[in-house]
Amino acid sequence: MSNRLEALACCLLFLVCALLTTPFVESGVGDDFGYIRSAQLLAQTGHIHYNGTTPMLGWQLYLGAAFIKLYGFSFTSPRMAILLLSVVSTYLLHRVLVQFGLGRFYAALGALTVMLSPVWLVLTVTFMTDAAGLFCLLLCIYGCQKAVLAGDDRAAASWLWFAGLSDIAGGTARQIAWLGVLAMVPSTAWLLRKRKGLLLHGAVLWAIAVVAVVLCMQWFLQQPYVEPESFLHGSMGRGLLLSVARTWLRIIPSLGLFALPVMVLFTSGWRDLPRRLRNRTVACILFACGLGLAVTFVLLRRGVAPERFLPPWLGYDVTIYGVMQTAGGEIAGHNAVVLPPVCQIVLLLCVLVCGICVAAQFFVGVAEQRTFLNEVAGATRTLGTLNWRETLFVLGPFAAAYATLLVPRATESVAYDRYLMPLVLIVIVVFLRYAQERLSHPAYVAAGTTLVLYTCFAVAGTHDRFAFDRARLRAANEVTNSGVRRTEIEGGFEYDGWTQIVAEGYVDDPRMLHGTYHPTGRGEPLPCHSFFFPLVPAVQPKYQLSFKPSGCFSASSYPPVTYNSWLPPHRRTIYIQQLY
Repeated sequence: MSNRLEALACCLLFLVCALLTTPFVESGVGDDFGYIRSAQLLAQTGHIHYNGTTPMLGWQLYLGAAFIKLYGFSFTSPRMAILLLSVVSTYLLHRVLVQFGLGRFYAALGALTVMLSPVWLVLTVTFMTDAAGLFCLLLCIYGCQKAVLAGDDRAAASWLWFAGLSDIAGGTARQIAWLGVLAMVPSTAWLLRKRKGLLLHGAVLWAIAVVAVVLCMQWFLQQPYVEPESFLHGSMGRGLLLSVARTWLRIIPSLGLFALPVMVLFTSGWRDLPRRLRNRTVACILFACGLGLAVTFVLLRRGVAPERFLPPWLGYDVTIYGVMQTAGGEIAGHNAVVLPPVCQIVLLLCVLVCGICVAAQFFVGVAEQRTFLNEVAGATRTLGTLNWRETLFVLGPFAAAYATLLVPRATESVAYDRYLMPLVLIVIVVFLRYAQERLSHPAYVAAGTTLVLYTCFAVAGTHDRFAFDRARLRAANEVTNSGVRRTEIEGGFEYDGWTQIVAEGYVDDPRMLHGTYHPTGRGEPLPCHSFFFPLVPAVQPKYQLSFKPSGCFSASSYPPVTYNSWLPPHRRTIYIQQLY
């Protein structure tokens, strides 16, 4: 099978998995209700309208509006545009990995580890900006690779301009993608500085990018109902440093958790280690696992919630409640747990074992007489692929800049799992390239099995998220069909957000610019209302949807709505409660 056929097979597998989740519901999923509303209004009026819930969006809005014009308005139409874009991203990602020097198995493993990740699969069937951002980043990487591999200076300059200009345009949908032209393109130009005029091309591109970014942000901040983004959300000092440290203590193992199907390759490499290092590696594994189990036991005995110290450590997109589901963020009440502490402990031990095996292999690479670092500096290249030095030049500055920009999120301890995927991609490239070149017997079966398990969880979790949304909409429709107005139902974040922006045009957030904020005085605790309730004054509830009956509302005459999920518990219920 050729590399291109393998890439097409990866695309087909990804598409089948995405469609297995049955990603169809006429309501918002996550943050995309506001994005879809903007695309709907763009299709109707030809103008961009923000509503207090969206970033700049840029070209993604026009893509969504085009699908709405072609197929009529529904929540599914713009989402299918993103799904199509993600299929193309799968093919492009496989090609990028091949040009980084990965063979067929390794390129397929890397592409599927990213695209079928429990973090990522759900984002490819919504209208959120993450999938569009990854597509732009892959285009930039591909252009930079082609510039390095080009046979003449003119072709290299053309590919560099392609990478830069496509990233400038692409970053209008997801602004973090602009790091491609601001960091990756200049580093590639510096790598090619001995070629005629390439350094000048890189400098001009960087200057154009800076001007374009400034102008785009100035235009965006002048629009009504937008929310500005500051670099630092907290005050400098000890509190900030502690917050950053706590967040990075969760980010670093999370990178290993999301790259686990690749890291498992290294578990069979201990047989290739020198005897002394092999014994030390085994001792470190036993010590780390024993210490991890002991600490876990002590913390559980003291009543510390498992989600505070066991994986998934970030717990925003992949949680113990499933994929893009939290304890009570969607509707009132408490969601069902699908990852009990036993599963979390198994994941913890897997990350510890694989992490130690990876560290041991890299230690050998540095310590050997013909060191890995010398190989990096040697700059030997296989035909049509980048060598180690070129790979690190293309990806290294971008990775450093991206990690730095996670700091503002860390100041609020809000680093979503999906924010890590560009870094996970870079980690996967480095680990797969190293495993391909230096492991004599990689654990192919274990890696493939881990990927299958991750994919099953991603498909089941995404299916359950959409099943919940369909059940929630069915419950709300039962009430509205009896004559109750939509504004008299509190249905949680996505449902109430759509109610608010359709009724008043924007979410009533005090942080938005150039809009009218009307303080509601709502400060009810979460057991009675969802976290979003203070921002949706159009919602004056007489009825509330809840995971469980609460003391804040009484039982209504409407029967509960049940639905089936693929992850346990398989039978779940949404209750319709009435205000006292």
